[in-house]
Amino acid sequence: MPAKLLEEQLLRFLAEQKIPVYNYNEVHLYLKQKAKEQGKYYIWRPLREQDKPSGWHMSSQEGNDGDEDTFGEGHGSYHNGWDYRPYDKIIPIHILQRVKKIAEKFPSALFFVSDYAIPNPDPFIMVTALDVQRIVFGVWDEPAFEANETD
Repeated sequence: MPAKLLEEQLLRFLAEQKIPVYNYNEVHLYLKQKAKEQGKYYIWRPLREQDKPSGWHMSSQEGNDGDEDTFGEGHGSYHNGWDYRPYDKIIPIHILQRVKKIAEKFPSALFFVSDYAIPNPDPFIMVTALDVQRIVFGVWDEPAFEANETD
């Protein structure tokens, strides 16, 4: 399936399921600012082992603006290094229910969670596929999130 068609079907499905979609650029700027305040980078970690794409990586979508190191890693990146192992913190059940719905409808979808090296970041979750835009569809507070959403 062409990437643009998959992307449109995914966005339509999220709207039909009343799953919120956040503006990726706004999320990126927010996470970047939070990470920079701590002298860190934020990255996207795969949600599950099967979300680790083989043969490709994501770099920062803003180009080299001086915020990337010499390896091309920067805010919003993903590659196959150890730091990018699957996400290892607790995820609220309502977010996992969204993942299940999306994964059942779109088996080729890959899920990633934002993370950076401070004790309790507020993670965002996104879905993508090869050549499909990054679609952020959830966020939760750490460390004591409340499962108050019932979708």
